[in-house]
Amino acid sequence: MSTETRRERLAAELDAMQSLRTMSDILEFESAATPPDRYLITFRGRGICRKSSSAADLGLVDMHRVEIRLPFFYPDRPPDLRWLTPIFHPNVSHSGLLSLPDIGLTWSRDLGLDVICERLWDVARLAFVDYAHATNAPAQRWFEEHPRFALPVDPRPLRDRRPPPSVSIVRHTLRAARSASHDEHPNAEILFIGSDTPTPELPVRRKATPLEGVLYIGDDGTVRRPGT
Repeated sequence: MSTETRRERLAAELDAMQSLRTMSDILEFESAATPPDRYLITFRGRGICRKSSSAADLGLVDMHRVEIRLPFFYPDRPPDLRWLTPIFHPNVSHSGLLSLPDIGLTWSRDLGLDVICERLWDVARLAFVDYAHATNAPAQRWFEEHPRFALPVDPRPLRDRRPPPSVSIVRHTLRAARSASHDEHPNAEILFIGSDTPTPELPVRRKATPLEGVLYIGDDGTVRRPGT
């Protein structure tokens, strides 16, 4: 791979990571070099770690850090991954070193860092667990012996910043309405009523009296209302 091709891929990865960050309240990252070939990823959310050497002495953690290094032959070679903060997971070894197959991913040039980060977050919150390819035997035994343990410990997906469905529908409807109206009536103005449009006050309806609308016609042909 030429140096220029690698630089273009690294720049594209940075764009994808920045886009991912705008869609997540969970992920933060720091990068090194220009374009970056090393990332320090921070996930702010729940996971499980050991408080002591005992596998039974577990506790919750609220922050995780993972280092991602992109080797010289990237993307022909996969990134190097290392978990830096304490974690108790069947697929994360004591050293913290990870390979993509450990977490259920197969490397290809089309696999981006944003997708890898989504899987790393699933590992952190224990939404992904693969007992058949465990690299941490004590963690594997513990989770297999406690099948009723509620997983994942954090329910949020990594891309947790999503506009409300009503907003998406409103924008789509507004665009369609503007387009159709412009084609049929180029000079027409569009009144769009959305969820934030104030509701006007309804007119007060006057209560009718029991005899309202009743008329008496006299023998002489005069017309009068009751009580008159």
